[in-house]
Amino acid sequence: MDSRSGAGTGVTNSFGQTVFYTTADGDSFDSLGYKFRSTTAQILMYNRSLSVDQPIPAGTKLRLIPGELKIEGAQGTSTADAQGIPLTYTTAPGDIERQVSFRFGVTDLRSANRPSTGTAGAWYDFSDLPNGELAPGQTISVALDKPINKPGP
Repeated sequence: MDSRSGAGTGVTNSFGQTVFYTTADGDSFDSLGYKFRSTTAQILMYNRSLSVDQPIPAGTKLRLIPGELKIEGAQGTSTADAQGIPLTYTTAPGDIERQVSFRFGVTDLRSANRPSTGTAGAWYDFSDLPNGELAPGQTISVALDKPINKPGP
């Protein structure tokens, strides 16, 4: 691994997860995979302009989460701020809480969707609670610093 790898700059979400990374000289798929715990396949899937048989040019802005890319269990639509950091997500049929968290690099989805009063858990509804399947059509927050609070009971 090149000693210069990993020296680029990152943009994190409100949960501290790196959403974008701007590459530096010496970065490779292996070094980025190690640093950000991603596979080469994931990096390529999230960054369609890259090719496994080509070096990653310094200054390339890489996406490190699926974000706009719909994945199984997280097929809904989202909004983002001017930097591209995801803010909200509208659930689709079959969405699973864990997959929505993965798609947006969220470590605690429930904390961004808490009631404004009381101590109850997240306000959003499930269509299948034991499996974590969310009810479709709900707009939820995927940003801890911009929670969507619903009034308590």
